[in-house]
Amino acid sequence: PDNLARIERQAFGSTRAEGCGWDKDARSLAACPIGGADGPRSVAVWGDSHAAAMAPAVSAVLVERKEAGLLFYRNGCRPLQRLLSDKGGATKDCVAYNRAVLDQLTQRESVKTVLVLANWSYDIGAGKLPADQIRTHFGDGPLPTPEARYAQYADRMVGDLCALRRMGKRVIVATPV
Repeated sequence: PDNLARIERQAFGSTRAEGCGWDKDARSLAACPIGGADGPRSVAVWGDSHAAAMAPAVSAVLVERKEAGLLFYRNGCRPLQRLLSDKGGATKDCVAYNRAVLDQLTQRESVKTVLVLANWSYDIGAGKLPADQIRTHFGDGPLPTPEARYAQYADRMVGDLCALRRMGKRVIVATPV
């Protein structure tokens, strides 16, 4: 616990990222600074709560490398365009959040590398929920099988990653540990 608190202080300047993240009421996004305090923010971490959980470790590596970065995260929102998530009966506006992140990444030329990190398994049925309880989809209704969800995920993910590459970004996709 003491070591985790030290890493969080290094990552966020405190034990929690304050004043950054997604403001659902204002529909605005403030990136969380990670890594070193000086220099351009060359790395972005984009994802859900799993990205936020990994941010202190990524930040510590950036500090060691004397680099700075940004964290974009929203709990329960995988970094995919047009993704609708109905987790526990409450639909989240992941679409607006992800659009805001892409807009920021487009505007931030200093960001050269994007680490995309999320709990991918939840939505395709490889997680803990039975397939009939999965409520995540891309606007055209839930898909009946894990295979169908996987195929749609793969198709959407390739499109989104290509959009980042067209911006000139290096893209690294990671899974939860």
